[in-house]
Amino acid sequence: VSGSAAHMFQNTAVFGIEGKSEDEILEILMEADLDMRDIMDEEGTIIVYVEPEQFHATQEAFKAAGIEEFAVAELTMLPMTEVVLEGDDLAKFEKMIDALEDLEDVQRVYHNADLGE
Repeated sequence: VSGSAAHMFQNTAVFGIEGKSEDEILEILMEADLDMRDIMDEEGTIIVYVEPEQFHATQEAFKAAGIEEFAVAELTMLPMTEVVLEGDDLAKFEKMIDALEDLEDVQRVYHNADLGE
């Protein structure tokens, strides 16, 4: 049924910014009076999670601060918990995901499997 697993995911806006520090990003968001869910540094890219309703306002605040390019700027569904798959289960899961993504009507596949990527 459509939406039957939606309670396992959190709708979130995600931005990835390179060339700035966490402190610089926090300052930009505070000056624009925007809240965020989380911020982290992943190998030099600052990843910011905000409410999906604030996607446009957050993007505009970054642009006003001179940030024109984003490594990531999207609305996504983040899993609340993750499941680790190994061996045959992992191989079957990857085959199923590939099959789903090959379907013409499928735009995006969300899952809660930790693939170790």
